[in-house]
Amino acid sequence: MTDFGAQTSTIQKINGSNYSIKSLQMKFYLKGKELWSIVGGNEVEPPTEANDMEKWEVKAAKAMFSLTVAIEDEYLQQQHIRDAETLKEAWDTLATLFTKTNEAKLQALHNELMKLQNCLWKKCPTRPDCKE
Repeated sequence: MTDFGAQTSTIQKINGSNYSIKSLQMKFYLKGKELWSIVGGNEVEPPTEANDMEKWEVKAAKAMFSLTVAIEDEYLQQQHIRDAETLKEAWDTLATLFTKTNEAKLQALHNELMKLQNCLWKKCPTRPDCKE
């Protein structure tokens, strides 16, 4: 069976523009691997028993790895994702980043729009109404 890390080279990673669909796909992937309980189920908090704690840490590490290889690198470099103590905290942080309308998100969208406009002008600089 192919592991998730090997599969990520062929799929688009989670970013601000595809979060809604990619987060849903990640949720189903984690459920299929029996790791979703670490994010949104009854195993969000680590257990107190030593034996259970070790099993929980292995599951949490597998789930965190799956999530981190599925996210664009630029978001992993941000302190609040990298320093998440639990997978739930990382997951909730991504949701906050990508679903909230804020100044940073608006600025990123504006920058993307400017890039697209520049591309259009380079293709047809003499026609302001160019729609190519």
